[in-house]
Amino acid sequence: MAGFAIVDAEETSKIAIKMHVEDMTSERLVRATRLEFLKLFGVTTENAVTAKVIGKYVEEGTTHIVLRLDNATYQWVEATPKDLPPLQWNKLMATIEGDTVTVQLERRGEKWIITAFENPNVQ
Repeated sequence: MAGFAIVDAEETSKIAIKMHVEDMTSERLVRATRLEFLKLFGVTTENAVTAKVIGKYVEEGTTHIVLRLDNATYQWVEATPKDLPPLQWNKLMATIEGDTVTVQLERRGEKWIITAFENPNVQ
């Protein structure tokens, strides 16, 4: 897939376009485009928060990392390797209690999923 675009059927000036970059799966490309589209409507939230890693668990062979955040709206967020690019996932794995991180969140059902992650304490 070379790129992906989403156009609002009611307001065609609202367009989200993402081009494929190296090491990006089709699933990540579609998800990134969807997030750009949601930003047009103010749905995606990005917060700089202090995070405490409170647990990791495995479900059907996939590691889940759950962060407890010092934010009343987003107290518990989680991610799996499918939710983040490899470098961001590795930084999340190396995050320790008390690190200040920046997360971009997407609501999926009852959960807040981390779709972008940065920890300046982890190189």
